[in-house]
Amino acid sequence: MCIRDRIIAGSPQLQDFRMQSTRCSGAGSLAISAALPNATNLVRLDLCDNNYGQQACEQIAQALQHLPALAELHLKDIGMGNSGAAPILSAIAAAVPDLKVLSLGCNELTADVTLPLLEATGNKPELVELLLEENELGSKGALSVANGVAHRSKFCKLARLDLSANQIGSKAAEHVALSMADKDAMTVLGLDANTMSARAVQAVQKLCAEAQIQCVLDENELPDEEDEEEEEPAAVNATQQATAAAPAAPQQPAVLIKVTPEHTWVEKGPLGLKLLQKGQHKEDKYGVKVSGVTKEGIPQYLSGLNLEFLNGEKVDDITYAQVLAKLKAAGRPLTLKFSGTMPSDLAAQHGLVPDQRPKPEQTKQPLVTAPEVQAPTAEEAAAKAAANVSQVPHNPIVKVTPEHTWVE
Repeated sequence: MCIRDRIIAGSPQLQDFRMQSTRCSGAGSLAISAALPNATNLVRLDLCDNNYGQQACEQIAQALQHLPALAELHLKDIGMGNSGAAPILSAIAAAVPDLKVLSLGCNELTADVTLPLLEATGNKPELVELLLEENELGSKGALSVANGVAHRSKFCKLARLDLSANQIGSKAAEHVALSMADKDAMTVLGLDANTMSARAVQAVQKLCAEAQIQCVLDENELPDEEDEEEEEPAAVNATQQATAAAPAAPQQPAVLIKVTPEHTWVEKGPLGLKLLQKGQHKEDKYGVKVSGVTKEGIPQYLSGLNLEFLNGEKVDDITYAQVLAKLKAAGRPLTLKFSGTMPSDLAAQHGLVPDQRPKPEQTKQPLVTAPEVQAPTAEEAAAKAAANVSQVPHNPIVKVTPEHTWVE
């Protein structure tokens, strides 16, 4: 009761309250959560690693209505579950307008909470970190979160999304990376300890590298590739071993630039594009995004870009279904214009922007000024000619008698 009465209730100017890993539960958790409304100036609240349970979560939800200045809410591993998350997310949706960090990891949350989660955080323009690691969202929940965060006018400042250890499969993980690559503020994406194949890991790494996003991919299980590992042959060249062991030289990240390429289809048939719905709901009018290229002859760099115009008509402000209907009804030729970002060197390689890379300087030969020469006098010219004649070697003339035989 001392914490409740003397520290929380007795400190109206308290801004940072942290009570981590005390295993607080039962009456203690209820007492603390009940005292929180008194700390109306709280900016940071950290109750991680305690056994609060649903009843205390309901009191925390009530307290959030009295904490208008709250910027960081850390509730990792408090025994929340879906039932405890419901009232808290409902309260967040209606309160804490300046929330910057929300940590809900390790609470056994499933895909069922993703919609209320997105509704609660989608109206927080200052949100920078959304930490959902060590839950049970699965591929379905990860897809839902990715679609919601990809919202064009929401989550504009989100820089870190952690979905580590959530039983996310390969295709869902690639979808998450593709969706986050379009968020300008995104810098860190956590996807480690999921169930991704080696191919998916490489695809995610490539997407994130091109978007300059640091992606954590440690300890991913590979259920479909466990039998593919083989021992290296004994006779491995020492040079190859040294090369493999040597750390890769650090590379400077390429500058991202905006590109607006277009492509024209003149023949009937499939476009050869995989199109991804943008937005959380089918009714969202945010157009589509290219998630892959499946036909030879179609530029691979279109993958990851947004479809903006169809034969000059703007289509990034209509629903996914409407875009597909227009594509199906369009004849040929069909010109599609896309927009998005890509590394400047890749854009220059495909001719989307002028190649600004410095060209090697040409070696310039120094100019040599010939010395001024005066014309020789008649006497000097005659003497020089006589000297040249005297220096010409004389070849002796000999008599020769060659022969040749023709047989045909």
